[in-house]
Formats: sequence, C-alpha cells, structure tokens
Amino acid sequence: MVSLTSEEATQMLIAAQQSWKLSGLLSGSQLAGLKGLEIVLVDLQGPTLAEVNGDSIFIDITAAGYGWFVDETPLHNEESELKTDANLLSAEKGSDAWDRIDLLSVLLHELGHVAGLDHDIEHTVLAPIMAENLDPGSRYMMPVALSSFVIRSKAPFLESGYGFHVSLPTIWPVSWTLFEWWLPRIN
Repeated sequence: MVSLTSEEATQMLIAAQQSWKLSGLLSGSQLAGLKGLEIVLVDLQGPTLAEVNGDSIFIDITAAGYGWFVDETPLHNEESELKTDANLLSAEKGSDAWDRIDLLSVLLHELGHVAGLDHDIEHTVLAPIMAENLDPGSRYMMPVALSSFVIRSKAPFLESGYGFHVSLPTIWPVSWTLFEWWLPRIN
C-alpha cells in the first residue's frame, strides 16, 4: 500500500480550505481559523483516520489500512457518481477512489472541527460532513450557502452548535445517519 505524502496532504488541505470558503457556510473569523494549520502524518490507532489537536491535523498515514484517495482534481468529482443522498457521492467501481478513503472528505470534516463544529450537529446542512464515520469509496460534497441571509445573518447556528433545519430535500437530505462501529472513524 502506498503511503500518503506530506505534499499530497498539504494540497488536499488547501482544496478543503477552498471548499469551506466557497461554501459560504462559515463566518470570516471561522475561515481565518482554518489558516496556518500543520499536517502531521502518523500511525493513528484503530479505525481513526484523522484528528485535530491545536493547530495540527494528525492524519493516519494508511487511512486505517484502507489507503487514501488523493484526488488530482479535488474540486471536481469525475471519479464518483451520486448516491441516494444529494450530497454523498460513491466512487465508480474500478476507479482510483474505489474502496479507498477520500482525503478531501476527511479534511473537510477536520476543518469543521477547527471551525468549532462537532459530530452532534444533526439536522443541519453540515451533518453529513461532520458525521463520525466515512465509508470507503464515498465523498461528501460541500453544501453551498442557501442565501446570505441564512448564513450571514443567522450564522450563530454554526458557532453555537444550534441546528438549522433544512426543509428543502434538494439542498441536503438528512434522512440518513451512519454510525456503525466498524467503519473508519474521523475524530
């Protein structure tokens, strides 16, 4: 199995930071907190894929034995097809992403923690990204802000942990939850 390199991880971190910025879902202060982070490649225990500690994101070098999918075009999704949920993609069988852990999805999740989000952000547009588990071959797409009113005027739901209930299934269906213990965990 090919191990993740620092250069690959850094490029994916930049892509994840850009995704958060383009989403319009974080305040200016939250976005500022995403800068200056250090990637540390380590051998994390068990099924843990990554975790944040201070200004460092610790990434398991082998993706808990699954191997990482490092997308050369992270802001495009040509390796994937839409699953039943509007913002969850599944890698095409036989593609490089098939049966591997998507590094972009993991970094989006970890940057969510840096921005102050937790796993218990149920029933929000960010619930899937902040879910504790990630299936191999899956990618979460970053939702886009519904409007500047919702995100900028009502942003406390992001900073205080309160949920924003989405009633538009085409924006982000939140009918599924995935908490099986045997799936790789994102801390």
